[in-house]
Amino acid sequence: MKNLSVIAVLGIVLLVAGCTGTSRPVTVDANEGLQIKEFLPDRSDIFSSETIILDMEVENVGGTAAENVVAKLFGGISGWTGDAAAEKTMGRGSSNALSAPSADRNIPGDFNRKSWNVKAPDLAQGLIQTYDLGMRVRYDYTTTSITSIDIISYDQFDLLRRQGSFVQDLTVTKNSYAPIKIALEGRAPMRPDSPGGGVEESLILTISNVGSGVPFRDTGSANDFPTQTSLGRITFLIETSKGNDVLRCDTGDGSLVNTGTVTLRRGVEEVRIPCILKIDATKISAGVPKETMSATITAGYSYAIDGVVPVKVTSMRDTVAGLPSTPPAGATTTVPGSATTTTIASPSELRFYIAARYFDDSSNNGIWGSGEALLNGLDNVQLRPPTCAVNTDSIRFSSTNTDITGNTENILYNLEHPTKNPASTCGSDVTYEMKITLRSGYEVGNINTPGGLGDQCKTGRKNDCVIQIQVSKLDAQEGKVYRIEIPVRRTS
Repeated sequence: MKNLSVIAVLGIVLLVAGCTGTSRPVTVDANEGLQIKEFLPDRSDIFSSETIILDMEVENVGGTAAENVVAKLFGGISGWTGDAAAEKTMGRGSSNALSAPSADRNIPGDFNRKSWNVKAPDLAQGLIQTYDLGMRVRYDYTTTSITSIDIISYDQFDLLRRQGSFVQDLTVTKNSYAPIKIALEGRAPMRPDSPGGGVEESLILTISNVGSGVPFRDTGSANDFPTQTSLGRITFLIETSKGNDVLRCDTGDGSLVNTGTVTLRRGVEEVRIPCILKIDATKISAGVPKETMSATITAGYSYAIDGVVPVKVTSMRDTVAGLPSTPPAGATTTVPGSATTTTIASPSELRFYIAARYFDDSSNNGIWGSGEALLNGLDNVQLRPPTCAVNTDSIRFSSTNTDITGNTENILYNLEHPTKNPASTCGSDVTYEMKITLRSGYEVGNINTPGGLGDQCKTGRKNDCVIQIQVSKLDAQEGKVYRIEIPVRRTS
């Protein structure tokens, strides 16, 4: 039995030691209630239509319990699906509460963690978009303040005045840890104006927002979020050790009250309220140097804090919406010499499209443009407009997508017509040329243009193959896009 007792005691010691080693640190903040400790996606660089998980952790670091804790997404989440519109409660119990920390007892505040599974929008081909996904957490909170006010009788005042030692200082207000602060400003000690008289002094009550979020007040709908009518609204209650009717304030309608609702300037800054402290002579102690009255003011409000995280989304599409992947109906192909010339005859099948990235060879009429250096097997692609197409204005030749399957890299390009019609200056059909330069160890397959195959870029061609694309005079219009597909294969 003695050995069993020793084992039991050792087991308890180990259990306590284990719990101590895994405890969370105590975090307190004099100017906050809840804090978003973490708001992160499991991946921040994804393809369109992929699903990610957004994890959020919130902790109470203030001085009172937070109730009705609710979180929801906002901002760039518009257009996302899954849990994008879900509101999730973050607290415990029926009031969804998170308790405050106790630093003197080394007890951290309550925390809670929730996840949102959200699916990215389906982006058009060639688009890359960074979404700033926001998380807003709302909660109900209170701030409690206490102000000590010294009061002396007229006889004591007269004595101090004769001694030359009567001095008044500003009152000091202490607040609980919270994002809303209260200050009751006046001069003390306060004293009667005449023998046998009472005390009547003016004070200023200031309520201010010092936290990182925005205060508001429910206007009838529980667990709501800030609106134009509720933003900056705060309720207050005044209690004193001399009775709850001795200190009252004017909230703006001319009446003096010890409880009411005020609105912070611009909804997020502060409000200053004039107050009157009035104590009857019968409540003033005589025969003592002073007495100290305490004024306790409690502010009630809801509060909202935000977190934002960027997520980059890249289109997965390998076709442009509305563009045919095969030659459009009515297209014809002729073969002048050794090069394939494509004539486009179906303008109704062509659509507007501006790529996410492009290079502009509009100033290189009749000569090869600078082109664009590429990754993987394609070393360079250049565009040459016809010599007659002067002042063509931003001919855009854009790489919009790359799809690598096995040893083959399929690259999609779009040729976009300029703002001015080159056919009107050339007086005939317009022929664009495209030069493809491969890297060592690669070969090009059949080039798929809108109306046929580039003959000089037939299968097995190792370097510097040229495609000619002839555009009909009637079809050479602003914004028209012609699609070219280039398969590049690794040979070594």
